[in-house]
Amino acid sequence: MAPPRPRRTPGAKRDELIAAAARVMSREGVAATTTRRIAEEADVPLGTVHYWFATKDELVREVAAAHLEQVRGAGRDVEVDVAAAVDGGGSGGPAAEEALTRLRAALAAEESLDTGRRLSLYELTTWSLRTEGQAGTAREQYRAMRAAARSLCEPWLRAHRPQAPGDAVLDEAQLDALSALVVAFFDGLALSELADPDGTPSETVLELFSAMVGAWVAALPQP
Repeated sequence: MAPPRPRRTPGAKRDELIAAAARVMSREGVAATTTRRIAEEADVPLGTVHYWFATKDELVREVAAAHLEQVRGAGRDVEVDVAAAVDGGGSGGPAAEEALTRLRAALAAEESLDTGRRLSLYELTTWSLRTEGQAGTAREQYRAMRAAARSLCEPWLRAHRPQAPGDAVLDEAQLDALSALVVAFFDGLALSELADPDGTPSETVLELFSAMVGAWVAALPQP
């Protein structure tokens, strides 16, 4: 009787296959990616890929999950950096400037990625929406992005409300709306720049967006 196969526990080989899948998707697109191409990229037998992942969709889902964790990590970094910038003076200046700085840095990081990598991230979203049972992947991605944006927006809004106690509850609808707007702006600007790199410089658009949001925040009624 053949000995039982070892349990499939997460490990270095599994992570290598996910990384190989991400590279293939970046070069060739999600639709063109196959488990055979992933095996070739990872320099392993095809059977090794199927030992860890039953289907291509499983691998694509794991690549998407890895990207989601990167988004969540970025959100945690933003929360720490922006909160540290609020000096309690109530002017809104430090928080607003830090928010703009972080948006600028995030956009620069996005634009520095290989074009294929950037395209594959958008393809992962459409793959999630088109694949039965996978819509939750795209939903969680955008929820994580809005959470990261909220980490920018909350101290910005709080700094513009000097009469409110430091622990005052802010208007959730305002926070949600501003967070959603920041995500839509960032996503749209990044895709626009990818489609037309010679269009209006993203920095110019970012400054206009910041001024518009700043004017709205400054006009909020004080409690």
